This record gives sequence, C-alpha cells and structure tokens, in this order.
Amino acid sequence: MDRMDWKRIPRILLAAPSSGSGKTVITCGLLEAMKRRGLAPAAFKCGPDYIDPMFHREILGVESGNLDGFFQNRELMRESFLWGCREARIAVIEGVMGYFDGLGGVTSRASSWETAKWLECPVILVADGRGASLSIAAAVQGFLEFLPEDPAKEAELEWQQTKDGKRFAKPLKEGSSRQRRGNGICGILLNRVSPGMYPMLKEMLEKRFSVPVVGYVPKLDWLHLESRHLGLKLPGEIADLKDQVERFAQKLEETVDMELLLSVAGLASNQAAAGRDADTDEAAAGRAAGEAGKAAAGRGAHTEKTKEGDTEAEEDGTWQTDKASGILCRTRLPDRCREVAVGVARDEAFCFYYRDNLRLLQQAGARLEFFSPIHHSSLPKGVSGLLLGGGYPELYARQLGENTHMRREIRQAAQDGMPILGECGGFLYLQEWLEDETGAVHPMAGVLSGSGFGTGKLGRFGYVTLWAREDGIYVRKGEQIRAHEFHYWDSDCCGSSMEAQKPIGSRKWLCMRQEGRILAGFPHLYYPSFPELPRRFVEQCREYQHTRFIRGETMNHDCTEGHKW
Repeated sequence: MDRMDWKRIPRILLAAPSSGSGKTVITCGLLEAMKRRGLAPAAFKCGPDYIDPMFHREILGVESGNLDGFFQNRELMRESFLWGCREARIAVIEGVMGYFDGLGGVTSRASSWETAKWLECPVILVADGRGASLSIAAAVQGFLEFLPEDPAKEAELEWQQTKDGKRFAKPLKEGSSRQRRGNGICGILLNRVSPGMYPMLKEMLEKRFSVPVVGYVPKLDWLHLESRHLGLKLPGEIADLKDQVERFAQKLEETVDMELLLSVAGLASNQAAAGRDADTDEAAAGRAAGEAGKAAAGRGAHTEKTKEGDTEAEEDGTWQTDKASGILCRTRLPDRCREVAVGVARDEAFCFYYRDNLRLLQQAGARLEFFSPIHHSSLPKGVSGLLLGGGYPELYARQLGENTHMRREIRQAAQDGMPILGECGGFLYLQEWLEDETGAVHPMAGVLSGSGFGTGKLGRFGYVTLWAREDGIYVRKGEQIRAHEFHYWDSDCCGSSMEAQKPIGSRKWLCMRQEGRILAGFPHLYYPSFPELPRRFVEQCREYQHTRFIRGETMNHDCTEGHKW
C-alpha cells in the first residue's frame, strides 16, 4: 500500500503585499524551471480562483488544485494538499491577494497566511521593487513583524537561519524581541528591479533581517498576462504563452538562486524529519507537530475507513487518510461495474471546475466523460448524468445557440429524468435565452425557464454558505454547503430553493433551483464541504441508468474502463 506523509513534502508558498504583484507569472516561471530540473512539481492556488490552476495545468502540464480556508478546515486542506502531491517531489502554492488578507477585508481567516500556517509551509515574500530602494526595507520589515490575531493559539514558531543557509523552525522563546511568531516568511524575492540595483538591495535587506533574498525578477517587456472581467484570460487566448513561460523560466535560472530556493522549500520536510531526533526545544516542536498530525487524522464524513489487511493498491484506486496514523493511503475503488458515466461540459465556454469536486464524484463511482456543448453535436454515449460548470457562455452564446442538436438533446435528457448539476455559466446555459456581450439574445438549452443578461457590474461576489429552504433530491431542508459567487451576468429567475449567507456581516439572498433531478444556480459549490451532494447525485445517476436499462436502452459503454481527471 502506498503511503505518504504530508509533512515530508518539500513546499513553498509565494505571497505578496497585494494583488497584481506578479505572483501568478512568477509561480508559472518557477514551476517550469522546476520541471526542467526533473522535480515533478505539484501546483496549488490559495482561494477559490479557477483560472490560475488552469494556467498551471494547460500551459505547464502541471496538475493544480485549490487550497481554501473557507471551503476547507485544516484537516480537509491537508488531505487535499496530500492528494494533489501524490506523484510530486515538490509543491508550489500561489497565494491570493495580500499575504494576510482574508474574509471581510479585516480578518486573516481564509488568507494565504492561514494556508501557510495550516500546512506549516515556508513562505517566499514577493516584494515589488519598482520605483523604490530603502523603502523596500520598511515594507519587508512590516511583513516580517506582523502577526494576525490567532484564536487557535497554536504552537508559535520562529524561522531561523543556520550558517550553511538551511533553515529550521523552533518554538519562539517567551519574551523574544522578534514578533514574527509563526508568520512563516523564510525568504524574499524582489520583483521588477534592475540587475544593477539588485546586489545593493540584497545586501541591505540581508544585513537588516535574518531572512535570505533568494533572487530577483527584472522588468520584462515581452512578458504579459492579460485580464478580463473574471480574472486572467484563458490560457488558449494568449498568443505564444508557452513560449513566454519557457523564456521566463530560463531568465529565472539566471536571476534566482534556485538552490537556495529549493533549500527553503525543503525546510518543511526537513523539519518533520528533524523533529523525531531533536530534544529540548526541538522535541517540543515535534510534539506540537505530532498533535497536528493526529488532528489531521480525523476526516469529514466523505472519507471511508481504510480496509484492514488491504496490502495491495489498484493503480486507479482512491486516496484516503488512515484514521489511526494520519497517513494517506491508496485504497480500492468500489465494484467498478457500479460506476456510472457522467458527462462533464469542458470547452471554451465551460471550464471552471474544482479538482476536489471531480475527485469526489469519481470516488462516489462516477466515470467522467468530457464533451463540448460548442463543438460536439451530441452527448457522449451512455452518460446517465450531466455536470455543466462555470465559464464564459456569454462570449460563445452564438455558437452555443447554433448547436441546435446539442441543445435539443440536453433538453430531452432533462425531460427524460437525467440528473443534472449546473453552476453559474452552466446555469445560464440551462435556461431559455442568453444575452451576449453585444446585447444580442440567443436560444439556450431551455431546460429551465428564464433568461440570462449582462449587468455591467460584479454581482453577489464572494464566499457564501447555502442553506436549503426545502427538501430536494441532493440537498435537504436545513442542510448546508459552502460556495463562491463571481459573475457579471444575472438571471430573471435565480431560484429560491436555498438562502445564501455571507460569512461576514448579515447580507443574504435567495438562490438555486432544485427541480426534480436538476440542481442549478449561480454559486460555485465546493462538494467536500457537503460530501452527501456528490454521493446523492451519483446514486441518482445510477437509478437513471437502471431505468434506461429496464426500458431496454443500450448504455454503449464498458464499465471496466474509466476516465481519470
């Protein structure tokens, strides 16, 4: 049985004082540089954003997922991190917004800092040096010394540097003059500075602070990532992006001390190993880490206990945490002939999916069959359920409307009782009409009544907890699931099956439509926060499959083969 300990995985988190500091492009460059070194990196993005992980996956060929302190508790985050690192030798985590920025703009909850803390992850602070010199030191000092309020009051750690450049952690001594208790910053990377200024800035910062400057990024006129209303443009829309990233990675090899950076990344795994042999202060740190490991062993309802005596692992098994040891193990899937094919829309218009959501569907027994509502004329043969994710259907409304056969087939499948989940863009597609960017209106699938239209502004933005107001097949009255909304388009029929509550403040609104075997609305759901939803959805798909079998319809697929995401 394959075993993995999350503490042994070398890892770094790239943070910055604010958005727009260059985290995304630097993360891509470092991932490419690590690939060249044969390090097989895993990538992660803090927060609910879809597009940065798409860059990691589609441009670099590096699997990427989300780490989110609102969607996940500490145990779920560690489980998701470990699953994402199952074939990696190092992990690179891209932060979100400013390092300490969290829910409501005034808390550190769900911030990059919280993620680094929960994963005991060394942090590289990306400091913008454009148009500044000594003032950079003031900004760096503020970040090194700032510590948000921490209700949990967990073991406080201070990063220290040894003579050989390697770094380790030990408990902060009482009364220490340094107040960098546990904020995890272990290195500085200067962005947008000139080659001539860098040596002086590096010497100044390292003389003032016991934190190494690992390198710099010069201003590069040929490197650019464009944006649109939901964030960065999609990877396929930026000409020569792969070439840009490859050139940038080569530049980073020249301007970043990669050996030092990798040494900082190995800090976390070295710390875990050192904790077993250390005594006095180090032993106390090891015991604290052990308690965190025990806490990580307790999982949510969606994990099943590893079978005793199971010593072999099938290649396409699931990854689950052993409750006794806190170590991730590969276990066998349920009977493979119990799998059911689920069609997942994935193309230019529908591309926003949380990796953890797809993983839970697969663990529940779904075999994912990807298709394009734009380019394909029919659904994949034999599918017994549909998942229509978010994206940009408003940009492709004409093409979607012109694909009459696909729209008709989806509408007929819904009328026939096929289970369907639709989120944001997928919800817009399921309705009758959709307005495009020019104001022209196009026919959609017509599964649900209603029309989608542009508002010209961001509506109902941010994290929400959804509470079911009525019983449905997937979510019953009183049950809740966490989600995120971010859209410039709206609908004249958003639904009222659930109530959305903001995590900070009292704002709330009605949303979601549960109609028979259809659940759809603007919120992007995070399934691990309510794992019964994917379980119930897959079970409804099985019932639909069984009904079709009784009616004598051919399923046209082999239950012995599956699709891996």
